Amino acid sequence: MILVLIPVKPNMSPVLSELSKKLSDRLQCDAIEVVRDARGPGDAGITNLEDRVRHTAKIRQSIVEDYLQPHYTHVLWIDADIIDYSLTLISSIYRTSIEYNAIVAPMVLLDGQDRFYDIAGFIKNWKWTNINYPYCMEPGRRFINMDSVGCFYIVPAFVYRGGAKHLYNPAHPTDHMGVCQFGKCLGCRVLCDTKLIVRHAVLSDYGESLH
Repeated sequence: MILVLIPVKPNMSPVLSELSKKLSDRLQCDAIEVVRDARGPGDAGITNLEDRVRHTAKIRQSIVEDYLQPHYTHVLWIDADIIDYSLTLISSIYRTSIEYNAIVAPMVLLDGQDRFYDIAGFIKNWKWTNINYPYCMEPGRRFINMDSVGCFYIVPAFVYRGGAKHLYNPAHPTDHMGVCQFGKCLGCRVLCDTKLIVRHAVLSDYGESLH
């Protein structure tokens, strides 16, 4: 069973929040449980990437500790500002996670654009992903081995049960890196499926600050 965790900024644009909720409401079924959690103070006082990662790492870690129960086999993180993804995509990354014993993410592109969004979360060869095509892709390969992924990704639950943590890492300011690297220590791969795409909101369209 998949536990879907969606951290929601308390002061998020109501329009964006409602759009996110409509998408996640489609997922709830016998095999998937969706949790939308708006804990925390929002992004007041956050001025840079490091501030944001310190903030989100604590929130993600507390959420997974509160909701991960023994019957869940996988945890799927979906950022609340992801505004387009399909049910079949989730089924696909779930199957890939099982087949390859992997943490798996699709490509994350900006809505209506060909620009990659989470360049600091998707790290390959210890470098950020390129914002422009070919991003982190390798010609002829569907699954790309990564050091870290972010924004929208599925994690085998045993990675968290084994001790993975969302932590701030000054060398790589993304709270996803620690989980991905811990998963690798447990024998998991970290994969980006370049055939699958989800869309991230253009934040300025909703009156949100860029991050």
